[in-house]
Amino acid sequence: MLTVNEIQTLQESWDDVMKQLRELSVSNPESVAIKVVKEDCKIVIVGHKMPVDEVAEKIEIIMKDVAAEHDRRKLQVTEEVSLKHFQLLVLLYLHFLDKMKKEFEGLSVNVNMKKHKMIFTGMTSHVNAAKVKMFEQIQEITFVTAGKFSVGYIEFLKIPEVKSYVGQQIMQKGVLGVWNVKEGNFITMYSLSDEGAVTACNVLKKSIIEAPIQLDDKQSALIGSDTWNDEIKTVEMEYQKVLVKIVVADSKTVVIYQTSAEDSAIVKEKVMDIFHLTTEKQWAD
Repeated sequence: MLTVNEIQTLQESWDDVMKQLRELSVSNPESVAIKVVKEDCKIVIVGHKMPVDEVAEKIEIIMKDVAAEHDRRKLQVTEEVSLKHFQLLVLLYLHFLDKMKKEFEGLSVNVNMKKHKMIFTGMTSHVNAAKVKMFEQIQEITFVTAGKFSVGYIEFLKIPEVKSYVGQQIMQKGVLGVWNVKEGNFITMYSLSDEGAVTACNVLKKSIIEAPIQLDDKQSALIGSDTWNDEIKTVEMEYQKVLVKIVVADSKTVVIYQTSAEDSAIVKEKVMDIFHLTTEKQWAD
């Protein structure tokens, strides 16, 4: 004799119940059939009594779990906290998001770098506790002013490969170092201790070499020419691994920016050779 068991579900729970129902394991699938009636949000189980009861019990458990999850979602809150860019970078460096997710079950923590916001979603108590830990971490941040730098230096530092290189050099010293460029081209270095900030500053200054070359009138005349552009590209490509950028600061000054102190003299010599060889050729012509 066949047994029929109809189970009514809520419309708001239907999709989640169906998702888990598709993954339901039945010990004797030949003895039971499951039919879903979407328009009525109803599940109909037909078959022999024991397998029908088994499936019905499992579906009831699914429904309770889904209902509990829905209740939990209703109790969730989302809060956005505006922070400064360097604060977000420090928190990311310290793996703050992952730590909070592990410590507070069901808590979601995300960062919107464009809007400078940390976004918490979860139980109110978890969100509040995570925010407290975040502000405690932020309070540990200290800073020193690295000094004022040229526009060319700042632009060179913005190059992703250069930025990554400097960051790696700081990490190799075992300290946290996050920098921020302020108005007037002043660089501030943030860390978790005064000593760490000073160390990071020193690494930054040693990681980027700035070598200006003063030009005479004949050399200045070469700036902007096809010969100059081609030769400079050749030098930059040759030393691509150490990141070299040759910039015209003004009509009388060329500045070489690079990440290798070892090659600085060689690169400068190559740039000077461009001027000497070209001006000699022009003089001969």
